[in-house]
Amino acid sequence: MSITVITPRGMFGASDQDEALDTAMRLIAVAFAAPEEWASKYGTDYENDTFMMHRYCWCEREECPWCFGSAPNFLHKPSGFKVKWYKYIGRGMETEGKPPPDLLESVFASNPGGTTIEQAARLL
Repeated sequence: MSITVITPRGMFGASDQDEALDTAMRLIAVAFAAPEEWASKYGTDYENDTFMMHRYCWCEREECPWCFGSAPNFLHKPSGFKVKWYKYIGRGMETEGKPPPDLLESVFASNPGGTTIEQAARLL
């Protein structure tokens, strides 16, 4: 007898099956997260003048903009590009607007002296 386990894409974090947007969100998350977070899976809570990222929220308070509102999990402020996901990056992702061609460069430039794109890629 054999058993097949089917899991949703993204359930275990980064994968070679990720789409470009999944990978971009994961790179941003690991670059701006605390080391103890599983940011490559869930994202992280971080905001500056260029972007905002917020993990999926399970607080279930009616006034929570992430649980019951329309707040995105990621917002690129200069372009207005938004991404929402269900529980973790890669699952049920929806976008609003078009991602700018320099999305990653713009986000990583917002943290001079911080983690580079190359360093973040090694963390995935």
